[in-house]
Amino acid sequence: MLESMRAARHSIYWEIHILRNDTPAYRFFDVIKEKARAGIKVKIIIDAVGSFNLNAVSRQALQKAGAEVLVFKYLLHRIHKKVLIIDERTAFLGGVNVGRNYKKWLDLNIMLHGSVVRKILKSFSRSYRLCKGRDSHLLSFYQERKILKVRRKIRAAKHRIIDHAPILKKKRALREYYKKQIMQARARVIIVTPYFIPGRWLIDSLKTACRQGVQVDVIIPQQADIGIMRWANRFFAYRLQKHGVNFYLTREMIHAKAFLVDGKEGLVGSNNIDAQSFDFNSEISLVFRRRDMINDLKRIMERWRRQAVPLRNMKNGVSWYEKPAAWLIHFFQPLL
Repeated sequence: MLESMRAARHSIYWEIHILRNDTPAYRFFDVIKEKARAGIKVKIIIDAVGSFNLNAVSRQALQKAGAEVLVFKYLLHRIHKKVLIIDERTAFLGGVNVGRNYKKWLDLNIMLHGSVVRKILKSFSRSYRLCKGRDSHLLSFYQERKILKVRRKIRAAKHRIIDHAPILKKKRALREYYKKQIMQARARVIIVTPYFIPGRWLIDSLKTACRQGVQVDVIIPQQADIGIMRWANRFFAYRLQKHGVNFYLTREMIHAKAFLVDGKEGLVGSNNIDAQSFDFNSEISLVFRRRDMINDLKRIMERWRRQAVPLRNMKNGVSWYEKPAAWLIHFFQPLL
Protein backbone atom coordinates (compact mmCIF):
# COMPACT_ATOMS: atom_id res chain seq x y z
CA MET A 1 0.00 0.00 0.00
CA LEU A 2 2.79 2.38 0.93
CA GLU A 3 4.73 1.59 -2.25
CA SER A 4 1.62 2.25 -4.35
CA MET A 5 1.05 5.56 -2.59
CA ARG A 6 4.64 6.58 -3.29
CA ALA A 7 4.18 5.66 -6.97
CA ALA A 8 0.89 7.58 -7.34
CA ARG A 9 0.92 10.06 -10.23
CA HIS A 10 -2.61 11.43 -10.25
CA SER A 11 -4.75 10.49 -7.23
CA ILE A 12 -4.96 8.73 -3.88
CA TYR A 13 -8.42 7.89 -2.52
CA TRP A 14 -8.51 6.25 0.90
CA GLU A 15 -11.59 5.13 2.81
CA ILE A 16 -10.72 3.55 6.14
CA HIS A 17 -12.40 2.69 9.41
CA ILE A 18 -9.42 3.23 11.72
CA LEU A 19 -6.58 5.58 10.79
CA ARG A 20 -4.02 6.58 13.38
CA ASN A 21 -0.87 8.65 13.11
CA ASP A 22 1.26 6.36 15.28
CA THR A 23 3.11 4.27 12.69
CA PRO A 24 6.33 6.29 12.12
CA ALA A 25 8.12 3.35 10.53
CA TYR A 26 5.60 3.28 7.69
CA ARG A 27 5.35 7.07 7.16
CA PHE A 28 1.82 6.95 5.72
CA PHE A 29 1.11 10.51 6.78
CA ASP A 30 4.43 11.83 5.48
CA VAL A 31 3.87 10.23 2.08
CA ILE A 32 0.31 11.55 1.85
CA LYS A 33 1.44 15.09 2.67
CA GLU A 34 4.30 14.88 0.17
CA LYS A 35 1.93 13.74 -2.56
CA ALA A 36 -0.69 16.36 -1.75
CA ARG A 37 1.93 19.13 -1.84
CA ALA A 38 3.08 17.83 -5.22
CA GLY A 39 -0.39 18.35 -6.65
CA ILE A 40 -1.65 14.76 -6.44
CA LYS A 41 -5.37 14.67 -5.68
CA VAL A 42 -5.74 13.14 -2.18
CA LYS A 43 -9.17 12.30 -0.71
CA ILE A 44 -9.45 10.55 2.66
CA ILE A 45 -12.67 9.35 4.30
CA ILE A 46 -12.50 8.20 7.92
CA ASP A 47 -15.14 6.94 10.30
CA ALA A 48 -16.01 9.27 13.19
CA VAL A 49 -16.10 6.43 15.72
CA GLY A 50 -13.36 4.17 14.39
CA SER A 51 -10.88 7.01 13.87
CA PHE A 52 -11.75 9.12 16.91
CA ASN A 53 -8.10 8.80 18.02
CA LEU A 54 -6.92 10.67 14.93
CA ASN A 55 -6.37 14.04 16.56
CA ALA A 56 -7.21 17.41 15.06
CA VAL A 57 -3.52 18.28 14.65
CA SER A 58 -2.93 15.31 12.34
CA ARG A 59 -6.05 16.06 10.30
CA GLN A 60 -5.18 19.74 10.00
CA ALA A 61 -1.64 18.86 8.85
CA LEU A 62 -3.09 16.68 6.07
CA GLN A 63 -5.53 19.39 5.03
CA LYS A 64 -2.86 22.09 5.13
CA ALA A 65 -0.77 19.98 2.74
CA GLY A 66 -3.71 19.91 0.32
CA ALA A 67 -5.48 16.65 1.16
CA GLU A 68 -9.25 16.61 1.64
CA VAL A 69 -10.19 14.75 4.84
CA LEU A 70 -13.87 13.91 5.37
CA VAL A 71 -15.47 12.31 8.42
CA PHE A 72 -18.39 9.90 8.15
CA LYS A 73 -20.92 10.71 10.91
CA TYR A 74 -24.21 8.81 10.87
CA LEU A 75 -26.01 7.38 13.90
CA LEU A 76 -25.56 3.58 14.11
CA HIS A 77 -24.07 3.43 10.60
CA ARG A 78 -20.31 3.33 10.20
CA ILE A 79 -17.80 3.29 7.41
CA HIS A 80 -16.18 -0.09 8.03
CA LYS A 81 -14.57 -0.39 4.60
CA LYS A 82 -10.80 -0.39 4.17
CA VAL A 83 -10.27 0.73 0.60
CA LEU A 84 -7.27 2.38 -1.02
CA ILE A 85 -7.44 3.43 -4.69
CA ILE A 86 -4.36 4.66 -6.55
CA ASP A 87 -4.64 6.61 -9.83
CA GLU A 88 -8.13 5.10 -10.36
CA ARG A 89 -6.38 1.95 -11.65
CA THR A 90 -5.19 -0.01 -8.62
CA ALA A 91 -7.22 -0.81 -5.52
CA PHE A 92 -6.71 -2.53 -2.18
CA LEU A 93 -9.52 -3.90 -0.03
CA GLY A 94 -9.78 -6.19 2.96
CA GLY A 95 -9.46 -5.94 6.72
CA VAL A 96 -6.37 -3.78 7.20
CA ASN A 97 -6.61 -0.66 9.37
CA VAL A 98 -3.60 1.58 10.05
CA GLY A 99 -2.31 1.85 13.61
CA ARG A 100 0.63 0.76 15.74
CA ASN A 101 -1.37 -1.96 17.53
CA TYR A 102 -2.21 -3.77 14.29
CA LYS A 103 1.30 -4.44 12.99
CA LYS A 104 1.50 -7.96 14.44
CA TRP A 105 -2.08 -9.02 13.77
CA LEU A 106 -3.00 -11.68 11.24
CA ASP A 107 -4.90 -9.87 8.51
CA LEU A 108 -5.77 -10.08 4.84
CA ASN A 109 -5.86 -7.58 1.99
CA ILE A 110 -6.20 -8.05 -1.74
CA MET A 111 -4.67 -5.91 -4.49
CA LEU A 112 -6.75 -5.39 -7.63
CA HIS A 113 -6.20 -4.03 -11.12
CA GLY A 114 -8.39 -3.61 -14.17
CA SER A 115 -12.10 -3.07 -14.73
CA VAL A 116 -13.12 -4.22 -11.24
CA VAL A 117 -11.54 -1.02 -9.84
CA ARG A 118 -14.35 0.95 -11.50
CA LYS A 119 -16.90 -0.67 -9.19
CA ILE A 120 -14.75 0.16 -6.15
CA LEU A 121 -14.51 3.76 -7.35
CA LYS A 122 -18.30 3.90 -7.47
CA SER A 123 -18.44 2.66 -3.87
CA PHE A 124 -15.92 5.28 -2.76
CA SER A 125 -17.87 7.94 -4.64
CA ARG A 126 -21.03 7.06 -2.73
CA SER A 127 -19.28 7.47 0.61
CA TYR A 128 -17.72 10.71 -0.61
CA ARG A 129 -21.20 11.98 -1.53
CA LEU A 130 -22.61 11.02 1.89
CA CYS A 131 -19.78 12.99 3.52
CA LYS A 132 -20.75 16.08 1.46
CA GLY A 133 -17.71 15.95 -0.81
CA ARG A 134 -17.88 18.32 -3.76
CA ASP A 135 -15.34 17.06 -6.30
CA SER A 136 -17.44 16.73 -9.46
CA HIS A 137 -15.13 14.14 -11.03
CA LEU A 138 -15.40 11.83 -8.04
CA LEU A 139 -19.16 12.33 -7.76
CA SER A 140 -19.54 11.35 -11.41
CA PHE A 141 -18.68 7.73 -10.57
CA TYR A 142 -21.75 7.50 -8.34
CA GLN A 143 -23.96 8.69 -11.18
CA GLU A 144 -22.33 6.42 -13.76
CA ARG A 145 -24.59 4.10 -15.72
CA LYS A 146 -24.31 0.37 -15.26
CA ILE A 147 -21.86 -1.43 -17.48
CA LEU A 148 -23.29 -3.55 -20.31
CA LYS A 149 -24.83 -6.78 -19.07
CA VAL A 150 -22.68 -8.88 -21.39
CA ARG A 151 -19.47 -7.47 -19.93
CA ARG A 152 -20.81 -7.81 -16.40
CA LYS A 153 -21.62 -11.49 -16.93
CA ILE A 154 -18.14 -12.17 -18.27
CA ARG A 155 -16.56 -10.59 -15.20
CA ALA A 156 -18.97 -12.31 -12.82
CA ALA A 157 -17.48 -15.66 -13.79
CA LYS A 158 -14.13 -14.52 -12.34
CA HIS A 159 -14.92 -11.98 -9.64
CA ARG A 160 -17.47 -9.44 -8.48
CA ILE A 161 -17.81 -6.78 -5.82
CA ILE A 162 -20.39 -6.88 -3.04
CA ASP A 163 -20.97 -3.25 -2.15
CA HIS A 164 -22.95 -3.37 1.09
CA ALA A 165 -24.66 -0.11 2.09
CA PRO A 166 -27.58 -0.55 4.52
CA ILE A 167 -27.68 3.22 5.07
CA LEU A 168 -29.05 3.64 1.53
CA LYS A 169 -30.71 0.30 0.81
CA LYS A 170 -33.07 -1.90 2.75
CA LYS A 171 -31.49 -4.82 0.94
CA ARG A 172 -28.78 -6.54 3.00
CA ALA A 173 -26.42 -7.80 0.28
CA LEU A 174 -23.93 -9.53 2.58
CA ARG A 175 -26.58 -11.31 4.62
CA GLU A 176 -28.22 -12.66 1.46
CA TYR A 177 -24.88 -13.78 0.06
CA TYR A 178 -23.71 -15.65 3.18
CA LYS A 179 -27.07 -17.32 3.71
CA LYS A 180 -27.34 -18.45 0.09
CA GLN A 181 -23.79 -19.79 -0.08
CA ILE A 182 -24.02 -21.69 3.21
CA MET A 183 -27.33 -23.27 2.28
CA GLN A 184 -25.98 -24.32 -1.13
CA ALA A 185 -22.68 -25.70 0.20
CA ARG A 186 -22.09 -29.40 -0.42
CA ALA A 187 -18.78 -30.24 1.22
CA ARG A 188 -17.06 -27.53 3.29
CA VAL A 189 -17.44 -23.95 4.50
CA ILE A 190 -14.57 -22.00 6.08
CA ILE A 191 -15.13 -18.67 7.85
CA VAL A 192 -12.39 -16.39 9.20
CA THR A 193 -13.44 -13.52 11.45
CA PRO A 194 -12.15 -11.63 14.50
CA TYR A 195 -15.62 -11.30 16.04
CA PHE A 196 -18.16 -14.11 15.84
CA ILE A 197 -21.56 -12.88 17.04
CA PRO A 198 -23.96 -14.49 14.56
CA GLY A 199 -27.62 -13.57 14.24
CA ARG A 200 -30.37 -16.16 14.43
CA TRP A 201 -30.46 -16.46 10.62
CA LEU A 202 -26.77 -17.39 10.49
CA ILE A 203 -26.96 -19.76 13.46
CA ASP A 204 -29.82 -21.61 11.76
CA SER A 205 -27.97 -21.69 8.42
CA LEU A 206 -24.82 -23.17 10.00
CA LYS A 207 -26.83 -25.77 11.94
CA THR A 208 -28.64 -26.82 8.76
CA ALA A 209 -25.35 -27.12 6.87
CA CYS A 210 -23.92 -29.39 9.58
CA ARG A 211 -27.03 -31.59 9.57
CA GLN A 212 -26.63 -31.98 5.81
CA GLY A 213 -23.08 -33.26 6.23
CA VAL A 214 -21.20 -30.06 5.36
CA GLN A 215 -17.95 -29.52 7.25
CA VAL A 216 -18.08 -26.05 8.81
CA ASP A 217 -14.80 -24.58 10.11
CA VAL A 218 -14.60 -21.18 11.82
CA ILE A 219 -11.27 -19.50 12.63
CA ILE A 220 -11.37 -16.86 15.38
CA PRO A 221 -8.79 -15.39 17.81
CA GLN A 222 -8.19 -17.06 21.14
CA GLN A 223 -7.94 -13.62 22.73
CA ALA A 224 -9.85 -10.93 20.84
CA ASP A 225 -8.49 -7.41 21.22
CA ILE A 226 -11.76 -6.22 22.82
CA GLY A 227 -12.49 -7.90 26.16
CA ILE A 228 -16.25 -8.20 25.82
CA MET A 229 -15.84 -9.68 22.33
CA ARG A 230 -13.80 -12.52 23.86
CA TRP A 231 -16.83 -13.50 25.94
CA ALA A 232 -19.14 -13.32 22.94
CA ASN A 233 -16.76 -15.33 20.72
CA ARG A 234 -16.44 -18.04 23.37
CA PHE A 235 -20.14 -18.24 24.08
CA PHE A 236 -21.27 -18.60 20.46
CA ALA A 237 -18.36 -20.93 19.65
CA TYR A 238 -19.20 -23.36 22.47
CA ARG A 239 -22.88 -23.15 21.58
CA LEU A 240 -22.40 -23.99 17.89
CA GLN A 241 -19.69 -26.57 18.54
CA LYS A 242 -22.44 -28.75 20.03
CA HIS A 243 -24.15 -28.72 16.64
CA GLY A 244 -21.07 -29.80 14.69
CA VAL A 245 -19.30 -26.52 13.84
CA ASN A 246 -15.50 -26.77 14.24
CA PHE A 247 -13.78 -23.78 15.84
CA TYR A 248 -10.06 -23.02 15.66
CA LEU A 249 -8.57 -20.34 17.90
CA THR A 250 -5.45 -18.51 16.72
CA ARG A 251 -2.84 -17.64 19.30
CA GLU A 252 -2.29 -14.25 17.63
CA MET A 253 -5.06 -11.73 17.17
CA ILE A 254 -6.64 -12.43 13.77
CA HIS A 255 -8.45 -9.57 12.06
CA ALA A 256 -8.93 -11.07 8.58
CA LYS A 257 -12.41 -11.45 7.12
CA ALA A 258 -12.71 -14.30 4.63
CA PHE A 259 -15.13 -16.98 3.46
CA LEU A 260 -14.57 -20.08 1.31
CA VAL A 261 -17.26 -22.43 0.02
CA ASP A 262 -16.51 -25.94 -1.31
CA GLY A 263 -13.07 -24.79 -2.42
CA LYS A 264 -14.74 -23.09 -5.40
CA GLU A 265 -15.85 -19.60 -4.36
CA GLY A 266 -14.04 -17.25 -2.03
CA LEU A 267 -14.67 -13.89 -0.41
CA VAL A 268 -12.22 -11.38 1.05
CA GLY A 269 -13.59 -8.19 2.51
CA SER A 270 -14.13 -5.90 5.46
CA ASN A 271 -17.12 -7.47 7.23
CA ASN A 272 -17.11 -9.23 10.58
CA ILE A 273 -19.61 -11.93 11.49
CA ASP A 274 -21.89 -9.73 13.56
CA ALA A 275 -25.05 -7.63 13.35
CA GLN A 276 -23.09 -4.41 12.97
CA SER A 277 -21.50 -5.55 9.71
CA PHE A 278 -24.53 -7.33 8.27
CA ASP A 279 -27.20 -4.77 9.16
CA PHE A 280 -25.62 -1.34 9.69
CA ASN A 281 -22.07 -0.85 8.42
CA SER A 282 -20.94 0.12 4.94
CA GLU A 283 -18.78 -2.81 3.86
CA ILE A 284 -17.11 -3.99 0.67
CA SER A 285 -16.00 -7.48 -0.37
CA LEU A 286 -14.58 -9.22 -3.40
CA VAL A 287 -16.14 -12.55 -4.42
CA PHE A 288 -14.06 -14.66 -6.79
CA ARG A 289 -13.88 -18.04 -8.51
CA ARG A 290 -10.48 -17.76 -10.18
CA ARG A 291 -8.56 -20.94 -9.45
CA ASP A 292 -5.26 -19.25 -8.58
CA MET A 293 -6.99 -16.88 -6.16
CA ILE A 294 -8.96 -19.74 -4.59
CA ASN A 295 -5.73 -21.73 -4.12
CA ASP A 296 -4.04 -18.73 -2.48
CA LEU A 297 -6.93 -18.21 -0.06
CA LYS A 298 -7.14 -21.93 0.72
CA ARG A 299 -3.42 -22.09 1.47
CA ILE A 300 -3.60 -19.08 3.82
CA MET A 301 -6.67 -20.42 5.64
CA GLU A 302 -5.16 -23.88 6.07
CA ARG A 303 -1.96 -22.40 7.52
CA TRP A 304 -3.95 -20.40 10.05
CA ARG A 305 -6.08 -23.44 10.90
CA ARG A 306 -3.06 -25.71 11.43
CA GLN A 307 -1.39 -23.15 13.71
CA ALA A 308 -4.55 -22.58 15.74
CA VAL A 309 -5.86 -24.50 18.77
CA PRO A 310 -9.06 -26.52 18.18
CA LEU A 311 -11.75 -25.44 20.60
CA ARG A 312 -12.54 -29.09 21.37
CA ASN A 313 -9.03 -29.44 22.85
CA MET A 314 -9.59 -26.63 25.33
CA LYS A 315 -10.75 -27.58 28.81
CA ASN A 316 -12.38 -24.32 29.86
CA GLY A 317 -16.07 -23.95 29.08
CA VAL A 318 -18.33 -20.93 29.28
CA SER A 319 -18.44 -19.17 32.64
CA TRP A 320 -21.80 -18.43 34.26
CA TYR A 321 -21.58 -14.70 33.47
CA GLU A 322 -20.60 -15.12 29.80
CA LYS A 323 -24.01 -16.25 28.55
CA PRO A 324 -25.98 -13.14 29.63
CA ALA A 325 -22.99 -10.96 28.68
CA ALA A 326 -22.91 -12.45 25.15
CA TRP A 327 -26.62 -11.86 24.59
CA LEU A 328 -26.33 -8.29 25.86
CA ILE A 329 -23.43 -7.71 23.46
CA HIS A 330 -25.48 -9.16 20.62
CA PHE A 331 -28.48 -6.97 21.45
CA PHE A 332 -26.61 -3.70 22.03
CA GLN A 333 -23.86 -4.23 19.46
CA PRO A 334 -25.14 -1.57 17.01
CA LEU A 335 -24.54 1.00 19.76
CA LEU A 336 -21.04 -0.18 20.63
